[in-house]
Amino acid sequence: VFSNAAAMRYQEDVPILIPEANIDSLNWIEKQGYPGKGFIVTNANCSTTGLAVAMAPLKKFGIKELTVSTYQSVSGAGHPGLSSLDITNNVIPYIGDEEEKMIEEFKKILSVNIDIFPFCVRVPIMFGHLETVWVEFDKNVDLEDVIKAWNESASGIEHLPSTPIRPIEYDSQEDLPQVKQAFYGSPAGMTVYTGRLKKQDKRIGFTLMVNNVVKGAAGGSIQNAEAFVAKYLDN
Repeated sequence: VFSNAAAMRYQEDVPILIPEANIDSLNWIEKQGYPGKGFIVTNANCSTTGLAVAMAPLKKFGIKELTVSTYQSVSGAGHPGLSSLDITNNVIPYIGDEEEKMIEEFKKILSVNIDIFPFCVRVPIMFGHLETVWVEFDKNVDLEDVIKAWNESASGIEHLPSTPIRPIEYDSQEDLPQVKQAFYGSPAGMTVYTGRLKKQDKRIGFTLMVNNVVKGAAGGSIQNAEAFVAKYLDN
């Protein structure tokens, strides 16, 4: 079972799989008894997905502390979600349990024990989650190192049909990324877009945009199934 639901994410032997971030955790299905028994693989919460994809290539620099603010579209609330009257011309500075999910899921996905400080906000747009990130590293990291790591983010998963040529697309234009890019890319909606890259002391700051209904949901589950087929059925 490849699930987009939150129900099983926090069980010890159930992987929260994002191929760009933790492809090796697919092996956890063997702890569940595969191939003799069935298994479940989950994907992450939509906002966590974008963050984990962008941060996974940077883990090698030694992540010390992470601060993130998310600006999440109304489609992330599901149906019926929010009342249209509540969100029209409004920003709601709280999404129930979202911040706690980000902390727990991010640590499990990247196998890190760090301080994470999130704020999650609902904004009146239909699709796409925008996030601002500040990360402190154990050592000095140059902006060029970050860009190079992002450009190599498809390494090892290029063969999966749902993996873009570049899972992370960085643009130096000052006003990018934007949620209007949510369905850009090939396959549409599977790319995480980054921008506004800057440095302050040992901290690196950037923005990212993830499609919450494709990469952050159904598309992510399909990519997880592709990873399973490639590892266990094609060989």
